[in-house]
Amino acid sequence: MGIAVESDSIVVFEEKYTELIPSEIVHTKDNFSMTLVSQLIKEKYHFSDDKVVYEIAMNPYLQYFLGLPKKRQTVPFDSSMMKHFWQRLTPELMSEVNNVIIG
Repeated sequence: MGIAVESDSIVVFEEKYTELIPSEIVHTKDNFSMTLVSQLIKEKYHFSDDKVVYEIAMNPYLQYFLGLPKKRQTVPFDSSMMKHFWQRLTPELMSEVNNVIIG
């Protein structure tokens, strides 16, 4: 059984996350859902940043979980971006996400 989160909540989190990205950075493929899911994969399987990117590239199930519409040979972010993703997920934002998911 999966966790259902209303799409309105995701939109709000996307907006808050986007505000945390410095304006000089172009963030066309850098979004909250992908950031959060990539971190969940990393924590669940105790992967390094490089291993997360490799596993996502090789595994269509992880790609689907990440929100990609079809299997790809590459991931829309580099392993060097993982630390930036994590730095942008502030404790306040994660607390809000937890409250929505857990209830």
